[in-house]
Amino acid sequence: MSTVRTPAAQLPADSATLDRLATGLKFTEGPVWFDDHAGGFLVFSDIPGNELKRWSANDGLSTFRAPSFNANGNTRDREGRLITCEHGSRRVTRTETNGTVLTLAERFGGKRLNSPNDAVVKSDGSVWFTDPPYGLKDKSQRELDGNYVFRLSPDGTQLTIVARDFDMPNGLCFSPDESRLYIADSGTP
Repeated sequence: MSTVRTPAAQLPADSATLDRLATGLKFTEGPVWFDDHAGGFLVFSDIPGNELKRWSANDGLSTFRAPSFNANGNTRDREGRLITCEHGSRRVTRTETNGTVLTLAERFGGKRLNSPNDAVVKSDGSVWFTDPPYGLKDKSQRELDGNYVFRLSPDGTQLTIVARDFDMPNGLCFSPDESRLYIADSGTP
């Protein structure tokens, strides 16, 4: 196992303070920043609250979308649109700039996905996401025989399994040059 060390110059100063931005949330995930609006804003999921929340310095906390179908991981595509993994609907969606929500992926080989968890978009526009069964309330609803990492082609026509050997694939990200995909396995160590 290798250890990555962050130089002290990159860590917050000892005098740094934290500000509480909101309370009353149940279990938050998937923060994504939108800086293309006045002042910018943060969108994130409150999974059991079944809401996507929005926070900005100007307006504070508000609801971005409810119900969110137990949204979990969020990211943005190359056009700046919101990509969301929804546990409850067992799909990956894209929110258009006009607010319309489109389904990008919900089935593989005719079977429903488990409960898409986290996503990342590569520079070619492909969407990569993990699909453990965390969001399934009843495991007998499971249709796929494994917990996979998927890649959706840039044109949205081909969904392929890119990794089959994870117990519970969770968060994922590419290295800066996109030569490696890092995937957190939150299952059996």
